[in-house]
Amino acid sequence: MEEFGFTKTNLGIVLSSLFAMYAIGQFINGQLGDKINSRRIITFGLISSALLNIIFGSAGGIIGLMVVLWGINGYVQSMGWRPTVKAMANWFPQKIRGRISGRLGTCYIIGGAISWLLAGTIIKYFNWRFTFWLPSIIMVVIAIFWFLRARNAPEEVGLPSLEEQEKGIENTQVRKDEHIGFRETLKITLLNPYIWFAGFVLFGLNIVRYGFMSWAPTYMFEEQGATISLAAYKAIAFPIAGGLGAIFA
Repeated sequence: MEEFGFTKTNLGIVLSSLFAMYAIGQFINGQLGDKINSRRIITFGLISSALLNIIFGSAGGIIGLMVVLWGINGYVQSMGWRPTVKAMANWFPQKIRGRISGRLGTCYIIGGAISWLLAGTIIKYFNWRFTFWLPSIIMVVIAIFWFLRARNAPEEVGLPSLEEQEKGIENTQVRKDEHIGFRETLKITLLNPYIWFAGFVLFGLNIVRYGFMSWAPTYMFEEQGATISLAAYKAIAFPIAGGLGAIFA
């Protein structure tokens, strides 16, 4: 903030642009995820986010530009979770999806902890811009690995679908995903009271969670006198505890 003369309000606007566009992207990319192969849309989102991180780390202190870049980053990041859940549902039967979902839910929590650990180490020895550049290189490598190894459904590797496995039928034909349409999907979603209830709960939860994750390092740096790298190290306790909670839940 000191390098560009940003206030906390400026930084808050930049951070909020990512969350706002991520939320909007869930509506749009949730629909696209039903039409486009999960492997492709996730790969596109990963590489796009990596490129935007590199550009963001190279950008000057123009607040408007940073808001736009971070907002677009939030949108492309929304291409990850929904298609991932869809692919998971294609591979695992309903009776074990709760357990698998709990394990899957640790990825972005523990990933956040690792990112802080990595950022704390990088900023200790290099310029802060490397905290955007180096993780982006790792992300591109992961995107390539995902594209080469991931498959949307068992049928893509010659295995029977979950429905066919339950019936004891072998079928090597790849079925195309069925999509009932945006209007019908939106109608089913908005008329489901459980989704509204879960949405309100997550709304309150994420205010606390992302509020803490966004500002904890700044608080420790300014109020507790910790170095930036030490503040990042200390803040990882929160996502680690969250990851353990997701597993045991």
